[in-house]
Amino acid sequence: NSVLAKEVLRFTSSPEDLDYPDVLRRLQEKQEMGLEGGQNAEGGGVGTNGEKQTKTKEEEALVLKHQQLQIYESWFPPIRSVLKVLSKIFRVVEPKVFEDIALTGVQACARILKDGSVYVQRKSGVLHSDLFLVKHLLILREQLSPFDIQLRSVERQLDFSDAGKAVSKFLANRNRRLFSMSTHNALVTLLCE
Repeated sequence: NSVLAKEVLRFTSSPEDLDYPDVLRRLQEKQEMGLEGGQNAEGGGVGTNGEKQTKTKEEEALVLKHQQLQIYESWFPPIRSVLKVLSKIFRVVEPKVFEDIALTGVQACARILKDGSVYVQRKSGVLHSDLFLVKHLLILREQLSPFDIQLRSVERQLDFSDAGKAVSKFLANRNRRLFSMSTHNALVTLLCE
């Protein structure tokens, strides 16, 4: 919970975190460079045909893992933190506790993403802002689906707007009968209003 508080709830975005769409352009350039490096490595190799295939499969797996890591690093930092924490505690804590922690983390992520999209909108325009928000919300939804949790919170609000009027009317009534034993009792009238 302290990790969530430190890395998500108290997260403040840096300009590098919200440098969209340039973050995606840099990611694409890194992936293209990685693919070119992987293709060059395939050509070399000494040994029998079977050894070369094994080395190639290992290299391909390494390149794939590197690409996945780059994609993971392109995610907004609070999303990475929430998903990392949730994946570590998923089987360790009770389901209700897990859902509560997940709900807190996801709500904080959504709030931070919304604030981040406002920054991206000012810097890069509405289109990039919307794409930033949609991309990260879809990532969050996709990564949370294996946890099979219900992230619904019930929020109740009490409306006391008429209470002020009733108290004002009660105080304004000079002929109030506080303790009379009738339906015109001032306290009963106040409670009914």
